[in-house]
Order: sequence, then structure tokens, then C-alpha cells
Amino acid sequence: MRHRPAHHPSDVARLVQRPVRRALDAQWHDLGQRDIAGVGPRQVRLHVPAGLRQPRPLLVLWDGQNVFGDAGSYAGGWHTHHAVHRLPRRAAPMVLAVDHGGTARIDDLTPWHTAVPLEGQVPPQETLDRAKRPTPHDHGHEHRGGHLPHLLSWLTQELLPEVHHRSPGVCGMPLHTGPLHTAIGGSSLGGLASLYAHFSHPEVFGTCLALSPSIWFGGARLLRWLAEHPLPVQSRIYLDVGDRESMQMRVLAHDLAVRLARNGWAPHAGSPRQLWWQEVERAGHTEKAWRRRFPAVLGYAFDPNWRPDL
Repeated sequence: MRHRPAHHPSDVARLVQRPVRRALDAQWHDLGQRDIAGVGPRQVRLHVPAGLRQPRPLLVLWDGQNVFGDAGSYAGGWHTHHAVHRLPRRAAPMVLAVDHGGTARIDDLTPWHTAVPLEGQVPPQETLDRAKRPTPHDHGHEHRGGHLPHLLSWLTQELLPEVHHRSPGVCGMPLHTGPLHTAIGGSSLGGLASLYAHFSHPEVFGTCLALSPSIWFGGARLLRWLAEHPLPVQSRIYLDVGDRESMQMRVLAHDLAVRLARNGWAPHAGSPRQLWWQEVERAGHTEKAWRRRFPAVLGYAFDPNWRPDL
């Protein structure tokens, strides 16, 4: 019997086409513009993976404009729907994408109202695009931020209960309940928002995916807040930064990883507080860099058989 090479072209094509076909068979639900108290209207979408009719985990992602395709995204989408369908069918989560408010993004995704530098005073790696930066003023700073607690109250008390209630009828399958089956994630300010959500609501979000988090916001206030805040008994955190990001971004992400390790977070799967931390090679503070590594991040979060490619 003749054996084909492991990476025969027809095998590669089949592996590539399979998740694409599954993504096309998935369900998409536009949940519309939601008027959030203290924030304003924000668009919400739900992606339900194709496959087995069984309870699913849930992944909540910030910056909904960037979560799926390129349309509406500033610098290209993450194509999360394709990445989800590369997971084993039993592991693939529903994905709930919450849009940011454009120029109000820095308000949406930060927990505290504080002075922030204006355009031209912050390294470009730390503010992703011009549309997300404050309007320039002569004095060089303005007070922004602080809407995230409003968003989280709406998310935990209104949107998530609604999605759990509607999913069996609308999607044909229920959601798993409990923090072990609910993850929250994002990049840059979305990474900061995910860390805050995880530590302020561990009873809801048991897993946090923080890509290149903007820990610098508010003079790195997150680090001080964590030192004063009760830590969850069970927690899974993915934390990273690119080696081509600013020194400030790299130092603060490493500082957080060290602090977590000192408080009992460990890389092995049996730990009740689990951490996968990495400084990603040849990666900047860009949508392209996050899109490239996000399939592996999803594997860590949802595939029980996943192992890092070391």
C-alpha cells in the first residue's frame, strides 16, 4: 500500500475547506442596537457554530466590529467564525460580539475616569487608530473613560441572561451555565476590559483572554486595583504582548504575569488558577498580529486536548 505524505496537497485543501464549510453552515443572529444605561446604543451579534446539538460554551468579545469579517473593521477582522470552526465540534463556543462606540471606545472599555494623553502624545502602538483617540486639546490631556462598569452591569444582568434564555429556541441548542463555560476576551483596551471583567465578575467570567492589554491606562491603575481586590478561587487567564510593541506595553504585561504567578497562577492544567503567558515573537500592536494568534488562544480556552506548540 502506498502512503501519501502527511501534508499531501489534497489533505491540506480538505483541512482548509472543512472549517470554511462549517462556518458557512453556522447561524448568525443580529441582536440589534441595545440602549445601555450610562453608555448609549451598541450593536450586538451572536455567532452559533454549526454541528452538534448540544450545550455550548460562550465567548464574549469586545470591539465587535473587528470580531468577524473585514467589513466595518478599521484594519481587518479577526475572522473568529473561521477560527471557532477549527476547534473540535464539541468545544466550539457561541461567540457574542459587542461593538464599541467609535470615538467613545476609550470610555466604553476602561473602568476609571482619568486624564489621558491626547493625539500625538501617546505612542501609536498604545492607541490603535485615530478614530479611537480623544479629540486634541491645547493642554495635552483630557479626562476620559469610566463607562466599563455600566457595560458590565448591562452585560451580566441583562444581555447574558437573555442569551441564555433564548438560545434553546432561537439557536436550537442551550448554553452551558457557570463561569467555567464562559470566557471574555479582547485586545488592547479590550484586553484591559477583559481583565477587569474577569476579576470583578469571576462568578460570571471564569476565563479571560487578554491580548496586548492596555495596562498603562490610568497610570497602570489596574495593577494597584488588583492588589486591593479579592482574587478568584478559580481562574484561567491567557495573557500576552508582542515583542514589537512598546517597552511600556511589554514591561507592564510582564509585571502583571509576575504578580499573577506570585498569587498562585500556574501554567499547568491542574491548577485552579491557570495562566498561559507569552511574549509573541515578531508581533506588533495590530489587528493582523492578534488575528494570527487568536486560533491558538481559542484552543487554550476551549479545547480540553489542546497543548501549546512549544
